[in-house]
Amino acid sequence: MTLEEYKKELEYIEKQYGGEEALYPLINIFLRELGDFKPLNKQDPSLVDVHRGRLCKYASRNLLYGISNFPDMVIMGKDFAYKDNQLNYKKDLIDEKSKLFGCIEVKDLSEKLDEIMDNTKKITLKYCNEKSMFCYKEDDQNYTEVNQLYGDVLWYGKVIHTNGKIWNYYEIENKTLKDVNEFLMNYYFQFMKTRCNNNAQIVKDFYETVQGFSNNLDNEKDNEKEVIITMKTIANLDSLDSNKVECEWNNLITFFKKIQWANSKPK
Repeated sequence: MTLEEYKKELEYIEKQYGGEEALYPLINIFLRELGDFKPLNKQDPSLVDVHRGRLCKYASRNLLYGISNFPDMVIMGKDFAYKDNQLNYKKDLIDEKSKLFGCIEVKDLSEKLDEIMDNTKKITLKYCNEKSMFCYKEDDQNYTEVNQLYGDVLWYGKVIHTNGKIWNYYEIENKTLKDVNEFLMNYYFQFMKTRCNNNAQIVKDFYETVQGFSNNLDNEKDNEKEVIITMKTIANLDSLDSNKVECEWNNLITFFKKIQWANSKPK
């Protein structure tokens, strides 16, 4: 796909519809042309559209929801296959969670995304309660409930956030990723029980009878975890300067050709 083709697609989407879901096929095709998503190579990850995950009847949707929402697309290992009735509790659950490598969150073309300088942000993550589950604070500010974007970053570790023109990237610093995963998984069954209240009885029964993660929940509610997030704008295509847009387009292509979604690919 060329820059001119991409810009023309954005123009049609903006003029004819404008909603974010119209961007999904364009971004999906764009990423497949550049990314490492070869269908016949088991060493490469899959790119899966999950934006209608709330309507999905399969158990795997529970892990894909994370702690805040279903993202629009998920990058996962081809061997990801989480099933409630085949779960060996802690070991299998953590194994499947480790196969989620990142996600894509798409916004309307009209939604303003700020351009981010390459920087690092430190937040403190805390378990709140069964309703809001997790909250965070920056510096000495008060705790706030984890929002959609931070929920995606905390759960998936690597997030592309885009309105089609501005492309921002968020990543949990590698040395803290394992600690963050373990912290979240300690509470996994607790918030899954809450989330499954209106689901099929068999799903409710499964989560209500599982022991392991939440045994010491009452003693862990005051635990806090420091999370370091790096963030930057990969590309800003929203400019009337054709030379600048061409440069930003090349930056975008280079980024997706180089990024390694999995920290280590399966053998």
